[in-house]
Amino acid sequence: MYEKAKANDHVQGIMVTRLVMARAFITQRRYAEAEPYFEEALKVYSEEKITPLSLEGWSRYCALFIDTKQWTKALENIVLYDSIVHRYLDEHNRTYPDLEADILQLYAHAYTGIGELEKAVSTLDKADSLSSNLIMQTNSHGIRAEIANKQGRYTDALEHIAQARKLRDSKIDYIDVTFLQTEAAIWSGIEKAEKTLLYSEKAFQLADSLSRMEFNRQLDELRT
Repeated sequence: MYEKAKANDHVQGIMVTRLVMARAFITQRRYAEAEPYFEEALKVYSEEKITPLSLEGWSRYCALFIDTKQWTKALENIVLYDSIVHRYLDEHNRTYPDLEADILQLYAHAYTGIGELEKAVSTLDKADSLSSNLIMQTNSHGIRAEIANKQGRYTDALEHIAQARKLRDSKIDYIDVTFLQTEAAIWSGIEKAEKTLLYSEKAFQLADSLSRMEFNRQLDELRT
């Protein structure tokens, strides 16, 4: 797909295939390999008009730095993503609450990472007021669980994880790995070694299973 798009100078095709490859590497936690694919795609996008697909790419690119705990880079790119989104909204003379909530959740996650917990909570509150989207609500509970864990409020942290899982309604994907990792961290804080190990192993096993499935699916797409 990529070679065909490149040969035909098909800008959208190049961007799509680069983003597909970036996502495929992320599913295997091969973040260093995903990063240049994002950068190439978003560089091309910067030379074209802003599109919903490019905004999705920016969101995932910012999330990459959160996942790898590169908080300075995360915040730098969230600020850039924020400005691009608002330029897009201004150009189209519209509002998009879910998109604005996505940015705020990224900020909140980064603030949590650098320990600005009160700022993270107030930012999440604002995001929650903008969107009642189930995905956003689920993400909010996940971030609030991390905040509560850092504050030593372990019961609240576990309750947020439970609420997030309830909203998931038995769906399973990579966010569930994050929930399991958060649970492991919570039990570590409570000093329950057996449960810490249990949830750490569950997180590893689920991540491995999902990454192999998703990577194979993405490669199949590229072959077509």
